[in-house]
Amino acid sequence: MKALTFLFLWTTSLTLFAEQTINFIETYRPERGAFKMLRVPMSFDNDSITRPAPRGLDIDMVYRVDYVASSTTKNISSYQKNLNQSRWNKLRDFLNIEESEVFDTRIYYQVTEHAEDAKQLFHGFVVYYQGSAEGLHVESMSAYPSLINKIAGFKVTPNTDRLVVPKSVQVDSVYLGDIHMKEKKALDVQLVRNNHIIEWGYDSIGRDKKYYNSFYILTKVSAGIFAAFTSLTDRTLFDMLRRNKVNANTLIVTDLTGSMYPYYAQLLVWHAVKMSKGERANHVFFNDGDRKLDCDKVIGNTGGIYTTSSNDVLKVYRKMDVCMKSGFGGDCPENNFEAVKFGLKKFTNTDNVILICDNWAVPRDTSLLSTIDQPIAFVMCGTTLGLNPSYLNLCKQNCGSITTIERSLSHFDMTKPKDVLKVGDERFKLVKGVFVKE
Repeated sequence: MKALTFLFLWTTSLTLFAEQTINFIETYRPERGAFKMLRVPMSFDNDSITRPAPRGLDIDMVYRVDYVASSTTKNISSYQKNLNQSRWNKLRDFLNIEESEVFDTRIYYQVTEHAEDAKQLFHGFVVYYQGSAEGLHVESMSAYPSLINKIAGFKVTPNTDRLVVPKSVQVDSVYLGDIHMKEKKALDVQLVRNNHIIEWGYDSIGRDKKYYNSFYILTKVSAGIFAAFTSLTDRTLFDMLRRNKVNANTLIVTDLTGSMYPYYAQLLVWHAVKMSKGERANHVFFNDGDRKLDCDKVIGNTGGIYTTSSNDVLKVYRKMDVCMKSGFGGDCPENNFEAVKFGLKKFTNTDNVILICDNWAVPRDTSLLSTIDQPIAFVMCGTTLGLNPSYLNLCKQNCGSITTIERSLSHFDMTKPKDVLKVGDERFKLVKGVFVKE
């Protein structure tokens, strides 16, 4: 198993429990999103792990580790602190984690009145992680083709030369204002049927689980697109793209390395919806070097970049397919800005740039950003477990904008030194001109 790594800039050691933020809650609920999760349960009031060691576990990067315990008070005793440390040592042994490895952690105490109630709760660790880029690539290449078959309504083969998708038609646009997450979910169930799909727009999601200044677009689509849309387990990229300007002169630059596998399906279905309306956009797909060795990747000349300009979903699918088959990344950093520069040179009529990127992978070629004179709209995939402040700083440098699941920010939101920037449950502040997590 590869060494567990965590690339965020705010990393702190898991062994230093006293320095971590402690959350007192009723019952711990795991996060859900485009990541993998490993539960490591432990017995109540001791450090024994109650599950066998996983076989063949493919962990390439740890996003976050949650430590979950219980307490009858909000005063943590020295006995509990010693138990915490002992449990952490057992987890390190269980997953072969080196003492030097550090990553983002959160501590949760489930507060109960009686110890007997606490015995019924989960205790231990929840590890949120990503598999290896190669493993994700294999997974994506086996699952991805079924989507284009759903969209087409037949099996698409290398000999397929035409794919006609019936035109999508917008049937409604409704402004709702501030609504609770439960209301949004109810509308999804009510409206997403009979070949109607829904796209959401909003300003932000609050800690109160409300969508502020929300609206939705209801579109009648083909049976194939509807089947593909309803097969998606996650539609966050749909929502983020809805909140960005897209027209015929938009350059959409997309990371298609292995770590982005959970978002490929959404991107393909989104393209199918737009193109069935006759809309065209200029696309750049990149895979960070076409299987090039990491040591051979030169900033500005890494390669693995593919382009197309079309309103034909089959052509876009095939260009994505070629890009994915040609490479899947390897190391974590990618050649994002090389791809942007390549696209701007190719499509000289570009009036806005959207970069669909991996929150967990800071570009290797950040030195190229100063040579790009157009603002970039950073659309962030994988922020369920937290926003990487590195992208806030890149966005600020570029005078662009950044879109996460929770909210959209422009560079104007990032220029007030005394302000605290709130994104979901997280808070960021400027320290000597650089954003850091509070």
